Amino acid sequence: MIQKKVLFVIIAQVWSILVSTELHAGGWEWKLGTEGGYFQAEEDLNSSKIKYIAALSGSARYNRTFGMNSYLLQFRLRPELYGPQRNNYTINASAAGQYLRKWGDFDLSTGMTVRKQNYHLHSDRLDISTFQMFGSVSWFFAKKFSSELEGRYDNAVLSGNARNIISSWSASPKLRFLFSNYGSVSAGMLVESFSAHTNDVFFTSRSSTGWRLGPEFAIDYSRNWLISIHYLPSKRFYNSSNEAHMEQEINIVAGKDISAHWSVFILADYYFRDIDSSASRVVYTHTNYENRIHAKLVYSWKKCYAAYFKLAYTKNELINEKIAWSGTQVSVGIEIQK
Repeated sequence: MIQKKVLFVIIAQVWSILVSTELHAGGWEWKLGTEGGYFQAEEDLNSSKIKYIAALSGSARYNRTFGMNSYLLQFRLRPELYGPQRNNYTINASAAGQYLRKWGDFDLSTGMTVRKQNYHLHSDRLDISTFQMFGSVSWFFAKKFSSELEGRYDNAVLSGNARNIISSWSASPKLRFLFSNYGSVSAGMLVESFSAHTNDVFFTSRSSTGWRLGPEFAIDYSRNWLISIHYLPSKRFYNSSNEAHMEQEINIVAGKDISAHWSVFILADYYFRDIDSSASRVVYTHTNYENRIHAKLVYSWKKCYAAYFKLAYTKNELINEKIAWSGTQVSVGIEIQK
């Protein structure tokens, strides 16, 4: 109920800005695409019955800037069908909004993301609702240095064999160094408080809480290459026991224009952890549970059309639901954008 009220207030405020006559610089952008190819599922998903993937995708983006204020709205939808059987599909939909304000040497940013996912794999069905609120304050106290304080709230509700609710509050102070007009490096510390609850009768303990602590490192570069690397090694502590588990989170985005028409992109999001998934109590599952490695070769023409070839590996591990949706993909696709 609180999430719905917050969403209504933010949408109302953003809409009042969008219809203001003072807005300039920006507007709508949209993208539509279709994709198909070979998909080899892992053995735990009965790989003999899944051989191909067919997908549609659509996204819309709206941004406006006036004075020292910027607003962004973004919507995404992607249904995927896995064959040859008809009862294997996933649907992923999301909406996000963000506001940025500049005050001299300070930048203020705040926003939220709402995401709905549906998995229907053979006889298993899982619905996931994810809600995220975030905010940050940056201070550019020197020519090449800035400090930043970022806060975030995450909440995920997984409804399948049982109802699992996962939430966390986190804060992350950072220091950033600009080594050129095109690149920066940053280092910080993550402090996170988390909780996990389930109504699964097979768990002897249906609730767990604790903390996660760890350093954060990042590098961003955008001249002849687009490169963004984020690395977070951390340790998770449970309040109910002396357990502590190591975790590592790696996010990589890289891209380059090879010629006037050809470009290549690489995306990697991976989350490693040392944890016993057969434990008799509910365990914390990271709200960003999608592990993936994608490589795309793209051919673009007339500034609004693109065709691509993609290699991908995906693994979505949902520990409390005992579902691991994973597989290797080789596909081709077409996109139209404006």
